Formats: sequence, C-alpha cells, structure tokens
Amino acid sequence: MADFRFEMSFQGIGPHVNSVFDNKISSINMAIYANNGSGKSFISKSFKRVTDLSSLDQSNEDKVGELISKSNAMIRFGEKQGNMRMCITADGSEKKELKATFSADKLPSVDDNVGLILHVFNS
Repeated sequence: MADFRFEMSFQGIGPHVNSVFDNKISSINMAIYANNGSGKSFISKSFKRVTDLSSLDQSNEDKVGELISKSNAMIRFGEKQGNMRMCITADGSEKKELKATFSADKLPSVDDNVGLILHVFNS
C-alpha cells in the first residue's frame, strides 16, 4: 500500500488560529476525534462550503447571499479572512492541493487540483 503525505491547515477559521496537521499516512480515509468545542465542525463546514461553491448557480442571488452568509460565519471572530489548505502527496507523485479563502462578505475563493470527491460525515 502506498504512503501519502497529508497536510491540512486552518487559519482564522472558527477556533483555529493556526492549526496544522502534517503526517505520513497509509490511507486518505480518516476520522477526526476531539473534545467538544475544539473546531471539528468548522473543519467539516470548511469542506462543505467548498462543495457548496462548486455546485452554486451564481445567477441565483438568494443562493449566493446564503453562501456568503454561511462563509462569513466560518471566519474567526475579530478576523476579516480565514484560510484552509489540504495537500496530498503520494510517494513519487505530483502534489495535489485544495486551498480556500473565506473573506468577509464575499464568496469563498477556491483553488483545487486534488481531483477527489470529498465526503464529510458529521456525526
């Protein structure tokens, strides 16, 4: 089985001032367990906002406004912007990266060359 370098970072998102996970793993299937209030939901919501943006009909002003409002709620109190980054590098392969920026009163900005379908379960 191949090893992967998996990096995930969150800055200015919910309770995450500067949270970084960087490790070698043997599977990109994973679960995150942590105490209540530690930011697990903000991690999953970050990925959900990226998914919402990819399927957004930008001609629907109500849906655009709803996503902007949900994205605003992602940003850490007192900040104007939050960032998430996920990077996967399989041994001997090109780095695959997903970056999203959540800025106040704007749609998220996403740069994604990962090419994976992400499933996030929140229970």
